[in-house]
Amino acid sequence: MTGGISPHPINATPEIQEITNTVKEQLEKKLGTNYSIFQAISYKKQLVNGMNYFIKVKTDNGYDHIRVYEAFKGTPNLVSVQQHKSLEDDITYF
Repeated sequence: MTGGISPHPINATPEIQEITNTVKEQLEKKLGTNYSIFQAISYKKQLVNGMNYFIKVKTDNGYDHIRVYEAFKGTPNLVSVQQHKSLEDDITYF
């Protein structure tokens, strides 16, 4: 059953870091930058026809929130990004 975004952030797992690593190059291309620091911190998720992951990522420039869509039998793809976030900023739907 599909639904809203999970209410509370979950600490990033190795699986979430792997998803984050998969879209790193997509994000770097989109923003025209290269990251030496790219660490998933926490995330929320939303079940759709696949899974949306809303991931807080620590980067060289602070924190970004990225939205990644992964089809049930597909490859994760970057959907959007919110830059200039802080560690304290809540992860919300975007």
